[in-house]
Amino acid sequence: MLLVYHGQRRITRNSIPAAISLFLPYTPMVVLGQTYLGKNAGFASGITLGLSTTVGGLFAPLVGSVADVHGISYALQIFWMAGILGSMAAFLLRAPREIK
Repeated sequence: MLLVYHGQRRITRNSIPAAISLFLPYTPMVVLGQTYLGKNAGFASGITLGLSTTVGGLFAPLVGSVADVHGISYALQIFWMAGILGSMAAFLLRAPREIK
């Protein structure tokens, strides 16, 4: 597809880092899930990706309604708070058991 307008080029150029940062966490999540459920790697992959997609799909309308009521900048604050909560929860994970 040819990009005709200069604004479209800028949008495309700026959306590439956003897309990379959006999909970058999936690989470590799947590997971590497979590490915890070593005997069931396929199940771990499906549960990890399915659960993360489902939770994101459930919270998207909530964030959208917050944006409608309070504005987009207020709604975006939810995302960095969720990131901090996720980071804190990651430090609470136990080390996976060795598979014999």
